[in-house]
Amino acid sequence: MSSLTKVSSTTRARHRAWIRRYARRVWRAAIEAGAYRTERFVALAMVQWPGPSIYPAMSCAETLKPVIDAGTDERLWPDDDNSHCRATVFMEAPGLSAYGVTMWVYIIPVGRIPDMPAWFVSMMPGAKGTLASIELDSETEWLNSNQRNEGPERDEKLARIMAKGYDSWKDRPAVLGDDVMLVAACLCPHPDLPMDSSNSAEDTLAFAACGATLGKLPQKPAVAVSTLSPKLSRPKHHGLEVMALHMPTGIYLPTLLTA
Repeated sequence: MSSLTKVSSTTRARHRAWIRRYARRVWRAAIEAGAYRTERFVALAMVQWPGPSIYPAMSCAETLKPVIDAGTDERLWPDDDNSHCRATVFMEAPGLSAYGVTMWVYIIPVGRIPDMPAWFVSMMPGAKGTLASIELDSETEWLNSNQRNEGPERDEKLARIMAKGYDSWKDRPAVLGDDVMLVAACLCPHPDLPMDSSNSAEDTLAFAACGATLGKLPQKPAVAVSTLSPKLSRPKHHGLEVMALHMPTGIYLPTLLTA
């Protein structure tokens, strides 16, 4: 299921429930094979398409969300909020899938890292890029994948996000190529309110699409990271900060994460 799929909230919920039931069986098999419980982790999702695709890997966040929820159900981690699932990383896997869209999910234990966006950027020594940000009203502009917004309401929110996104990206330098990593950090108004930053995938996709439309970002970044910023937004608002940077030659993020 894609974050870009146009379906009703009822259909969306039904699809996510099916994925969650299926993923619970997969996690049970993983436990039988030796998977163990972890308190804090990064989820790495590698997506393989059955043919050429125009969609970025991050568009599969709607599928990853119930997969991670299923791991919570099977007690592989306490919860999927950002105090436990510290970040989600999306990449396209090489080659073509023989069975529709295939997703590999790697659960990588991490320690108590206070600033996840800075941690990811620190893995790219000498990398150059740019930062763009927007602030969104929590009621009228912010899109959370758990909301039961129907099509017209979702479209209206996306239009507001994109209007602000164009203003934010228009004066930023371009970061283009097949080596671009996006680090998307969500800013929340409450420091102690647990949340899953990957729920903001639609906001991030719309914001990044503005940069791509203006020729500032590639249509399909090599890597997209979704995480929570240690900074806070204003009350009744949420924020997004997207760092776009060129990964140094020879850098392969999965190797760094699993080292």
